Amino acid sequence: MIIIRDANIEQDAHPICKMLQALAYEESVRSFVRPEALIEQTLRGTPRLKVAVAEAKEHGAHKVVGVAIAYRGFDVLSATPGLHLSDIYVRPEYRKGGLARRLIAHIVQMNPNDPCEWMSWTMLSENKVARGFYQHMGATHLDVDFMAFGASDLTALIRNTEQHQQTYAEE
Repeated sequence: MIIIRDANIEQDAHPICKMLQALAYEESVRSFVRPEALIEQTLRGTPRLKVAVAEAKEHGAHKVVGVAIAYRGFDVLSATPGLHLSDIYVRPEYRKGGLARRLIAHIVQMNPNDPCEWMSWTMLSENKVARGFYQHMGATHLDVDFMAFGASDLTALIRNTEQHQQTYAEE
């Protein structure tokens, strides 16, 4: 039997990080997630993370076999609150049993006094299995380009902006 529950982040942080590292490996990227950072962001971060886990009983012990992580968002066009699904991962041997669907549903219902009207997420374009899974659940594919700044890019942006402002001020 597998249960879906809110993560006890201090207890579950290490197995969650191992799964996020496995997800990164499957996507051929490097993961820098640390249990301490996950705990801090979940308990005190802005926005705070919502974390749900799937837990199975294996060999008499309870083991985390899936995780979903989301955070609050706000869509200015519709003026509605929602969630951004940051990551979802189910160990390969537990896939195709509805756990991902259950994890997503749990995340959406975690705080009934703070409802959400939408959920968004990103996925790798070449991940056809994920695309099929989400479309089978009823999700709509939006043709958008995902852009991002990394830490060094943000530093360069700020530095360059300050230099441009100084140049315009001198003219």
